[in-house]
Amino acid sequence: MKFKGYLFQIDKDYNPIPHRQECHLSILLRLSSNFRRSMNNKSVVPLESCEPFVTKDGSIIRELLSYRNSTIRKQSLAEATVPARTSTDAHYHPKSEEIYYILEGTATMVLGDQSFLVRPGDAIAIPPGIVHWLDNTGLAPLRLLCCCSPGYEHDDTVMFDKVMADKLVAGKMTVETKNE
Repeated sequence: MKFKGYLFQIDKDYNPIPHRQECHLSILLRLSSNFRRSMNNKSVVPLESCEPFVTKDGSIIRELLSYRNSTIRKQSLAEATVPARTSTDAHYHPKSEEIYYILEGTATMVLGDQSFLVRPGDAIAIPPGIVHWLDNTGLAPLRLLCCCSPGYEHDDTVMFDKVMADKLVAGKMTVETKNE
C-alpha cells in the first residue's frame, strides 16, 4: 500500500497474503469513506468562522476545535489574545491540563510560585490545579495557541485572588494554605 496525502491508493504489487487482497481493499475503502464523512462533520474549521469571546480569566479566545464545533471530543484548541500591557487573571483548572504555544509577543508566564519570560516558539505545560496567569508587559498583543484536555469549560476555571497570587509567587503561601 502507498499513501498519497489523505487518500489511500493500492499498490498492485503489494500483496503479503494473496487471498486477502480484497480484505485490504475493503479496509481502505472504509477508511477513505470515514475520512470523507469526518470532513463533512467539520474536521477543518476556518479561523474566520470562530467568534471571539472572553474567558473567565480575561483572555480573548477563538475556539478553533472542540466538541462544540468539530469532530474533536476529548480536548480543545483555541487561539488566545492578551492585549498589550494587560494580564489574564490568576486562576487554575481542577480537571484540565493545558499547553500554551506562544505565536507572537512576549510576556511573563506565572506558573505556581515560578515566573518565566516567554516568547514566540515557547511551549508551556500547565498541569491541573496549578495557579497560572500571563502578564503581557509588551507593546504588542500576545497571541498563543492553547490546548486543553479535557476541552475548555468555564466551569473548570477557578479564579484566584490577585493579592493571594502575588503572595504565592513571593513564596509566602501555597495553594494548600489558601484552601485552609
